[in-house]
Amino acid sequence: MTPGNVVTATRADNMYVFTEYGIVNLKGKSVPERARAMISIAHPDFRDELDRQARGHGLIPKGFF
Repeated sequence: MTPGNVVTATRADNMYVFTEYGIVNLKGKSVPERARAMISIAHPDFRDELDRQARGHGLIPKGFF
């Protein structure tokens, strides 16, 4: 890879995400399910704010668990 190149990882390329707070399998999940899964393994202090932001940006629709 040469300097200045862009590296892209599509949502289809990411199956598992690991943090110190857990592991999620994103395969086959919808965008709202993926957002909720990612929030579930974020630092506990930030989960509520991440959920509010995801809902505010339309990633998690109203009424979605």
